[in-house]
Amino acid sequence: MRFLGNYQEWIKPEWIEKILNTEGCVAPRDVNFSDEGRKAMHETERRMYEVYGTNGEFFNLLESNVLDFDINPPWINEEFHWWVTKMKPGQFIPVHSDGPKHMTGNRYWMPLTDWVPGHIFIYEDQSVSNYKAGDLWVYNEAMAMHGAINIGHTTRLVLQVSTFGEHT
Repeated sequence: MRFLGNYQEWIKPEWIEKILNTEGCVAPRDVNFSDEGRKAMHETERRMYEVYGTNGEFFNLLESNVLDFDINPPWINEEFHWWVTKMKPGQFIPVHSDGPKHMTGNRYWMPLTDWVPGHIFIYEDQSVSNYKAGDLWVYNEAMAMHGAINIGHTTRLVLQVSTFGEHT
C-alpha cells in the first residue's frame, strides 16, 4: 500500500451530507451475489460473513446508482468503478482478500472524513490511522489481506475506486 498524497480540496461537502443521509445496500445481507456486474464480494467472502452468524449487517455499500452525484477522480485516466463504504459505530468488515477476479488494475482507498479514534483499517501488517480526509493510498495486490472496523463514536466513510488497466 502506497500513499499518493491528499485530495481533500476535491471532496465536495454535499457528497458527505448525501452519503450520511443515504442507506445504500446493506452488505453482505442485501448484496446480490448472482449479479456479476455488481458483485461486491466473492464466494469465499460471503461464506466468511456467514461464519460470524450476525444479521448480515456489516456495513453500507453506496454506489452511483443510489447517490445523485458521480465522481471523476483526478488521479485516474482509465476505466474505473467507485463505491463508498459507510461503517456506523460497531460495524466491521472481517479480514479478507478480494481475489484476483476483483482486481485487474489498482485499488484506491480514500477516507472522506478525518481519522478519529476507533476508525481502523488493516492492510496486511499495517494499521492505517491518523489520516486526513482526502488522503489517498493505492494498492494492487489482489490477494492482500485487509479489513476494517468502526469501534468509534462516529460514522466512518471511505471512497474506494478500482481501475481495470495495468497495475502502477
